[in-house]
Amino acid sequence: MEQPTDHKNVSSADKYKNFESTEKSNHGRLPTISEADARQAFLEYAKRHTGYSSTPAKEMSIENIKALKIYRYSLRTFYEERETAWKTCPYYGGEVDGPSNGTAPNPKNMRVYRPYWFVTGEKTIIVPHTSKVQLCICCAGKRMVPCPPLIVCMMCLGSGLYYPGRCFSCGGTGRVRCGLCFGRGRVRCIPCIGQGRMITFLQMKIKWKNHFDKFVSNRNSEFPSEKVDKVSGKTIFSDEDTLVRPVTAFSDPSINESFRNILKEHAKLSKHYKILRQHQKIELVPLSKVYYEWKGEHGAYYVYGVENKAYCDSYPKRCVIM
Repeated sequence: MEQPTDHKNVSSADKYKNFESTEKSNHGRLPTISEADARQAFLEYAKRHTGYSSTPAKEMSIENIKALKIYRYSLRTFYEERETAWKTCPYYGGEVDGPSNGTAPNPKNMRVYRPYWFVTGEKTIIVPHTSKVQLCICCAGKRMVPCPPLIVCMMCLGSGLYYPGRCFSCGGTGRVRCGLCFGRGRVRCIPCIGQGRMITFLQMKIKWKNHFDKFVSNRNSEFPSEKVDKVSGKTIFSDEDTLVRPVTAFSDPSINESFRNILKEHAKLSKHYKILRQHQKIELVPLSKVYYEWKGEHGAYYVYGVENKAYCDSYPKRCVIM
């Protein structure tokens, strides 16, 4: 079923304009986390790791919380792949949509009902006005083909002898009746399945696929970027169109350039396939660096994502497991 066109109150151009204006006004403003949430995140982190004591998280003194941020950009391109091939199969009768009914359309331009946006799938259809019925070349329309009524006996390999005397399978003749035609000398034609005629047509296979890419802007070298894949962020920009525009709202040129590079890579799909829809999204993933002191030792850990997950590359105290 084809998905209807969305009628949005806010145009795509206005979305970009509003987002760029919002980013400029919010430049420097970072999401913050409370000390209570930072401590609770550290406690949950200790519980998830065998041998980690929860004592540091309970007793530590939080000295400072530095608010940071990570941008996660994703682009999904929904495209269509078409391939054609001539197919021949037995003709069982019925109407034939051949060239007499009209000129065959160009398969690349045929209108085909597709799934909803970004839903993968495939469909096989016959291109109109390409069908043609002909006699089967194997049986010349006779439906049957010759078959040897007798074949070599596999027991004696045609010698008629089998120790200690005459072969009991063929009676000494060295030949047995064919198991396919039962000695009649004719068998049903396999290609046409005994129909005598074949129908040839142009078949088109259509596949709907998604191409997905993402980019994580992480300026914190100590925090592993792969952790971002496992948490949620806050969507600050989302746009969907046939072809989306590059985002240029960030003060850091390298971030804007990374977004453009992903769009350029996806644009290459149009050389071989038809791009139907694109959706891009930018999420702000909260990240805080928590500085603490416990028993005279100073350390730091990260709290990230909407879920307030914690990460620490050097936990202050681990239990000894015997």
